[in-house]
Amino acid sequence: MVEGDGNIFFDINDKNFEIGTVGIEENNQEAGIFIGPNPAHHSFEVIITNPSVLKQRENRFQVFDITGRIVSEMMIVDERTAVDVRTWAHGIYSYRFINNEGVIASGKILVE
Repeated sequence: MVEGDGNIFFDINDKNFEIGTVGIEENNQEAGIFIGPNPAHHSFEVIITNPSVLKQRENRFQVFDITGRIVSEMMIVDERTAVDVRTWAHGIYSYRFINNEGVIASGKILVE
């Protein structure tokens, strides 16, 4: 082991690790949905990148706080929908995109 500053230890013998970026990002590209910017300061957008998603019935976007309470719920009918977060407390929120096929996308959004 190699000891670094701040009592951080690295095992240089374990080569099965991955280095990535630090942040909150969810991959919903396969579902055709993009949520961003993440982190959000004043607002973020729900962007539908796959037009067939909008052809489904009852496209709903829900956002939950850490206790599971719904803080925002809206129907998505356009390719781009803005969500205003200026009145929300700073923190991490969970979201899900639901339609008649069930939950097709979910993740987290950081509000700063």
